[in-house]
Amino acid sequence: MTVDLKRIRKWLFAAIAVSMVFGLTSFLILYYTNAGHELRSNAKKYVDMNIPQNWGIHRKILVGIDRFLSVMPQVQNISFDKYGAPQGAKISKSAISSLMAKANNIIKVEDELSLIVAIKNAKAGDFILIAPGTYRIEQQSVLFNRGGTEEQPIVLAASQLGEVEFKLDSLEGLLITEPYWIVKNISFEGVCLYDGNCEHAIHLYGDADYTIIDNNIFRNFNAPLKSNGNYSTTKASFPDFVTVSNNDFFNDRLRRTDLPTVGIDVVGGNDWKIQNNFIADYARELKGRISEVYMTFLKGAGQNARFEGNVVNCAWQIPHQSSLDIRVGFSFGNGGTGERFCQDGECEYEHLNGQIKRNLFLNCMNDVGIYLNKAGSTQISENVLLNTYGIDARFPETSASINRNVLHGRIKSRDEGFIRQQENSVLSPGEIPEGGLLSVILTQQ
Repeated sequence: MTVDLKRIRKWLFAAIAVSMVFGLTSFLILYYTNAGHELRSNAKKYVDMNIPQNWGIHRKILVGIDRFLSVMPQVQNISFDKYGAPQGAKISKSAISSLMAKANNIIKVEDELSLIVAIKNAKAGDFILIAPGTYRIEQQSVLFNRGGTEEQPIVLAASQLGEVEFKLDSLEGLLITEPYWIVKNISFEGVCLYDGNCEHAIHLYGDADYTIIDNNIFRNFNAPLKSNGNYSTTKASFPDFVTVSNNDFFNDRLRRTDLPTVGIDVVGGNDWKIQNNFIADYARELKGRISEVYMTFLKGAGQNARFEGNVVNCAWQIPHQSSLDIRVGFSFGNGGTGERFCQDGECEYEHLNGQIKRNLFLNCMNDVGIYLNKAGSTQISENVLLNTYGIDARFPETSASINRNVLHGRIKSRDEGFIRQQENSVLSPGEIPEGGLLSVILTQQ
């Protein structure tokens, strides 16, 4: 049998050329496109999860894929000057003179005992003024079991942000169960030896309607602000008409816990306003499996929430540990709610008529910046999403109008979710917008 070397050489060169073209095309797709970034990230998750579970040829193949993915240029965090932006807690937002002018009674407290007694005995129209200092709270929670009125709320405040710090070695800090409280100008820090013991700085429960949480700092809690219903009654009541504005929510390090880790955790409740906050760095230490957390979510069949003017930075000072460290920016719906915990007892919708407007989402690079799960009639407009997969709208119950956003990634309907979109601008990987909508977000008050 005669071997045709010329023909073999010809086919070999052709095969090499095709392989090079395919490899170059794959490289360009993985590096220069948003779809490529998402594909590369999902492939990395797959190999990171499966390498420890395989052996032999399967393990070698996975290790080879991992090495190929590792030599690809990696997406870098976008830095953000939190202190130069208007969002979040600021000394300039500390003013309390107008609140004090409306008070019936000003109660000055200077230590932990007088603080707890003043809260316990508070009446409508009281202003509890906290003297400068550090207050260590070690009981499981401090119960706020008396409420104010629309004309005479009860205020718990320091004269100026930075003067008062609550160090909480307690499961849930302040437990507010009655309406019309204002909490302002306080720095909350979780100091528990075990992270599982520092769940919440503030827990709104049942009838805590019309609560205002303004210009505070929350550090080192699993879920610093928690809200849910009073399920002990025949028809559960939920905190409604709550305002959360101008606060900082962040952690200094990864949480060592399997408990939910999230900046703002709201189950049920109508007409919430979450505005001009800085929310960042909620993540857990990895334990060989995917860890999925949200910076903020509202679920449980609430309605009419407005999430507006916030900066959400999934990796501000705590970088992602690996592809298994998944951080989602904001969600109506989260992972869903059990029926008995829902405001309507059914949870056909996790949220209705919500608005997500003029927010900046940064560095949620292993997943989406905005996730909708059974979120009906949602408006998403004028947001900027950088270093995220983009936006997901999931399940038939979800309907969303998505307009005039600027983003890396894509806008995606999943599992029969319905979206209507117009005038959205998709950026190339690494492209950072200047001026325009980004400037509006970073200068709004």
